[in-house]
Amino acid sequence: MQPIEGYDKVRQHWPEFKFNYLSEINEMVLRCSEGKSRLDLTMSSARRLPGYSVTLRFSGVSALNISDFGSALIQVMGFDVSDISDRQWEGINWEVYDFENGALRFYAESVVIVNIEKIEGR
Repeated sequence: MQPIEGYDKVRQHWPEFKFNYLSEINEMVLRCSEGKSRLDLTMSSARRLPGYSVTLRFSGVSALNISDFGSALIQVMGFDVSDISDRQWEGINWEVYDFENGALRFYAESVVIVNIEKIEGR
């Protein structure tokens, strides 16, 4: 299993962190250039106290599938990031998906956790 860069930093601030604790999408930015795509995804822990916001950066994104988005509140109730590097698919090491409702699914070559912030006022 590959380590995710930045995961240890998240666990320092939020020791019980699991990806499925992130249940609201706050921002999603897709950038495409020179044949590569990058997705920055900022999510928060809506129902957990204290609340946290985590930004993940996925590079080499492929097969992006988004369903049932469009309201002001975008919930992903079963978010997960799984290491699938053992499948030896060219340029794909991670599968990102919503295992509850199928609202989000894609593959990525790499993932980095670029930021974690405590949400004040919760």
